[in-house]
Amino acid sequence: MNTFYEWLKASNYAGFKIDQARLKRASDIRFTAQPNFEFTSGEYVLKTTLNTYTVLWEITPRGDDAVIRPSCTCPDWADRGRYTNTLCKHLLSAALQNDNLFAAVINLKPVSADIVFPAKE
Repeated sequence: MNTFYEWLKASNYAGFKIDQARLKRASDIRFTAQPNFEFTSGEYVLKTTLNTYTVLWEITPRGDDAVIRPSCTCPDWADRGRYTNTLCKHLLSAALQNDNLFAAVINLKPVSADIVFPAKE
């Protein structure tokens, strides 16, 4: 286990849903620049741009747990993923390719974010 994705997988994806077709497409996406990774205000934040979409993974340590809040500006996440807890290919790609985030949270147990599924507008 050496990627953020494998860490999530080891804990049943922390309650997030993984579509295998999206996972396959995610493995084909490559970063054009190194993602921005930082620890600020008690949170680990990974932010990057894939294609033209902004991808964000926020992880807040709470005791032995890591509360995870993903977001992406793509239509798939905005229209479906955030309502169904299904990760888009951009979020999956960032998780597959990031070992900095994994190294920071390896000793924590991932848990689903404090997600409130908003009603579709």
